[in-house]
Amino acid sequence: MKWSKKVFAVLLVLVLCFASFSGMFFSTYGKVESVKAASLPQGKGIWIWHIWELPNNGNLANIRDKLVSNGIKWVTIKLGDSDEWWLDPGHQEYNWLLAQGYSNFSQVVSYFHEKNIQVFGWQYMYSYDRWDNPNYTEVDIANKILDVSGIDGLIIDAEGEFEGQGKGAIAESYMQAIRSRHLSSFIAYSTFARISSHTWFPYLEFGKHCDAVMPQAYWADRPTTPQDELNIMKQQWDYWQNQWVQSGHSDSVKPILPMGSVCNYSITSSQIKDFCEYAYNIGYTQAISLWKYECMSDDFWATYSQVWTPYQPPTITVSSPTNGNVWYVGETRNITWTVSGDTSRIDHFILGYSTDGGSNYKPLDPNDPNKSIAPSSARSISWIIPNTPSTQCKVIVFALDINNNLLAVDDSNGFFTIAQPTPTTYTYTFDTSPRNSYISITIDGSTYYGSSLPKSFTWQQGTSHTVSVNSTVNGSTGIRYIFNNWSDNNTSTSRTIISQANTTLTAIYNTQYSSHHF
Repeated sequence: MKWSKKVFAVLLVLVLCFASFSGMFFSTYGKVESVKAASLPQGKGIWIWHIWELPNNGNLANIRDKLVSNGIKWVTIKLGDSDEWWLDPGHQEYNWLLAQGYSNFSQVVSYFHEKNIQVFGWQYMYSYDRWDNPNYTEVDIANKILDVSGIDGLIIDAEGEFEGQGKGAIAESYMQAIRSRHLSSFIAYSTFARISSHTWFPYLEFGKHCDAVMPQAYWADRPTTPQDELNIMKQQWDYWQNQWVQSGHSDSVKPILPMGSVCNYSITSSQIKDFCEYAYNIGYTQAISLWKYECMSDDFWATYSQVWTPYQPPTITVSSPTNGNVWYVGETRNITWTVSGDTSRIDHFILGYSTDGGSNYKPLDPNDPNKSIAPSSARSISWIIPNTPSTQCKVIVFALDINNNLLAVDDSNGFFTIAQPTPTTYTYTFDTSPRNSYISITIDGSTYYGSSLPKSFTWQQGTSHTVSVNSTVNGSTGIRYIFNNWSDNNTSTSRTIISQANTTLTAIYNTQYSSHHF
């Protein structure tokens, strides 16, 4: 699933808005800000510590064949420890590289990529320069890993050395220094599965700058069952990620990609199966991994090869509104979308709209967020256009599973406009009969005589206007005019007109003559 950083921030905002109205609890897995689409691990992964110690002196062809035959989609290889660069001349990994016939690690990356296997470099960090290397710092090693041409990203293994007062500032400094050189590279951190036992760890600082977290759910080290360890991990990470969001740290909430260990004498193949299948069933459907290749027996490989087939998510396409549409405030419109692929996991859709080109989204009706939720069978939703005029509008549609994990998303093509409706107007024309300099009509407080008549007005539909004439008008000597009726047969000298049709109204007078002065 290829989600952009903005997508997760948007969904998180919408979900929190819904939760505040309905009291619903939303797991934050899959609804978080970040994830670099090109490199996010997908499917089953394996960790390698000392690649040169693998069978046949770490024969790369054998390693790749093993991964391919067992359905492994990504591998993470240790390239550094604190301030030590394992690809420097003289190091065992450097010697291994030469023995494989390569001069640089980017060639190893390309070799795996030929079989569509992602390659991540990992580094153990201590929060200080563990080996006092005069040439490098811990940050230098992280940047050197990301400098490897073609590499899919960096995974930071940060554990107990980062617990304690002041470690947050160190983590923040490290991550800023890495991001300053590799703004768009994929970076994950691997750390404790049980947050409550390690509350001094700088989760916020690492999370803010990383794109995923890989909690080490090592059930056999407790010991407990894989299911129990995953349940505890999920409960604690869900709880704390929601706490971070509520406290204004939503940028530290990242997707969870569980990591298990097979390096314990008590572990069985059935436990590996349980770990992988249970993680998948509780919503961790993006990626999973095992520590480590060196501990994988033939039975373990056989089991791992048969479990955890990644779910292929559906695709959403928003069909309306689309670029150039103009929707008017107050009218009712249908937002429509199509869904292709496997829809079996879709439980509901969440919709939002933006008036700033997609930078920020909000529920379709902020007063009733439930109007932004549609059932899995829906492909449209009725929307009363709000009074938020803009030419930079977009609509976004999310598909979520029953646990509110994000499955698919799409926003409307280009920009549509929300505009104030063009008012309906009518032309009203007024006149008198006869028309002369004595008889007048007063319209909305202004008086018009014969020389100004006929007089026309353009009035919006539904507006109210007052019109009046005099009942008796003295003309020249021996002549007066007596109001008889309007041309629509209304006989009132003063009337209120509601604009509702093009109309011509003439005030009709009878003329009286006398040899005497009136």
